[in-house]
Amino acid sequence: MAKPEIIGDVDKDLVNYIFHKIRLTWGETKYNSTFLDEKTLSDTKRDWAADLIAAMRIRRDRRETEDEFIFRAKDRIDRIFSEIRVLADDGSAKSWEWPSLKKIISYMHKFQIRPSHRIYRSAPVLEDKGKIEGKRKAGAKELGVMKRMFA
Repeated sequence: MAKPEIIGDVDKDLVNYIFHKIRLTWGETKYNSTFLDEKTLSDTKRDWAADLIAAMRIRRDRRETEDEFIFRAKDRIDRIFSEIRVLADDGSAKSWEWPSLKKIISYMHKFQIRPSHRIYRSAPVLEDKGKIEGKRKAGAKELGVMKRMFA
């Protein structure tokens, strides 16, 4: 018999937060119809806790405190569920009406935070060769003028 994996208080807090986000995203009715009672909910959390934590792909930095780590992890969860809500609200995405935990874990694992601090630059456009040659000729002409001024 495999030894059950023991998770810490921080992980329990994060798992509870994920289930809280599930309840907020799909509503109390669907949530309560899936997790009928506290024992079912508790067992489900215990069964899926390690997978949920691993899917977040977030590690605690040695320099950050426990509260800083929890804040950073919850921020990641918030961003993930913000995107899931957009998918769930889209009428064409029927698969997000009430997804399984497997689907949520899969989405969490693939999630990438888009860098918001970088300026968007579009793909470079091919320049007109005639324009480049014209600029080169104009530069050579101006260089000749400057050389005559200093010679």
